[in-house]
Parts: sequence; structure tokens; C-alpha cells
Amino acid sequence: MSRLKALFARCAGGLIGGASEFPQFLILGLDGAGKTTLLYRLKIGPSWEDIKEDLAAMRKPDEKGEVQDPGYHYEEFSRLFGLGIWEVPGTEAMRHVWNVFYQSMKIHGVIFVVDGADRDEARIDLAKKHLHVLMNEDELRQACFSVIINQTKSQ
Repeated sequence: MSRLKALFARCAGGLIGGASEFPQFLILGLDGAGKTTLLYRLKIGPSWEDIKEDLAAMRKPDEKGEVQDPGYHYEEFSRLFGLGIWEVPGTEAMRHVWNVFYQSMKIHGVIFVVDGADRDEARIDLAKKHLHVLMNEDELRQACFSVIINQTKSQ
């Protein structure tokens, strides 16, 4: 987590302590990669264990085994310096609207989360394709990028 916080500081470094701009970051990746978990671990820190079960209960799989997240999550972080982080679901439908976020506001950094346990080549290729598209978007040319390979302790 400390490396990710250092990324935030570097990406927003020119804005800290004076600029009126409020740095904005996006957490993106395919569905089930761990984006929401990452956002709330960053927000809550060590007390994450206290709400982990509540968050899991809210995101139970449907009859097809898919977890449906109805929309994006947004959190503001004011410790040390202020920034906002938008986490947008990676379902097929929501991937089509990722561009609305970075076309509507200046994004200072993109955190792309990949499920390290996913062995499905088609999904790995799809994640790679989306990352390449994002890295070539005009609106994100000045943004910092970080790829997080999310693995659970059991992996």
C-alpha cells in the first residue's frame, strides 16, 4: 500500500500545497479483479478487516455466479493531501462507459487492477487490450499508470 500512496504523491506532486486542482484517480479493471476491495483498503487502512465481511455480503454472486455491481464508488482522501478516487465496475456494460469518466474530468492517475488468480487466457487478453486502449487515450496521456496484480494470501 505504501508504494501506491507514493504513486498518488508523485502523480499529484505538482498540485500539492498550492494548486486549486483536486487530483482525481481512476481504479479500473475487469469485473472481479478486486477494485472495490482495493479502494476501501486504501480508505479504511488497518481496520479493513472489520468491514470485509459486510462488503462481501453486499456483493453475493447471482444465479449465474456473477457479481453485479450497480455503479461506481467514489472516495475522497484528505490525509496528507486531498485527492479523489473513482472505482468503476469492470462488467462488460460498464467498460463501455469508462471513457465518460476521463473525458468529463482531468484524471491524474489510473490504477488498473488484474486478478492474479485468473487463468482464463481470453480474460487476460481482454484486460491487456483494455489497458492498451487506456494508455493510448488522448485524455489520459498526462496521467500516471499503475498495474496492480491482485492476489489473495492463499495464492
